[in-house]
Amino acid sequence: MKEDGKVTATCKWCGTSLSPTHTGPCPKWGEEGKIIAVEIKETIRLKDSLNWERQREFFERNRTR
Repeated sequence: MKEDGKVTATCKWCGTSLSPTHTGPCPKWGEEGKIIAVEIKETIRLKDSLNWERQREFFERNRTR
């Protein structure tokens, strides 16, 4: 499985960039807490078809002559 996602982490309190694997308090702020963001890019391809048939069955059976 190929991992193309980008993972970033920032301090919850001051916004300082952190390593996603960082543990413990923020080196700048001194409080614990981080926000982790994961960017995932995916390609989805859809293919569909539609067939349309016009039927005039009612009118053909109930013609007024």
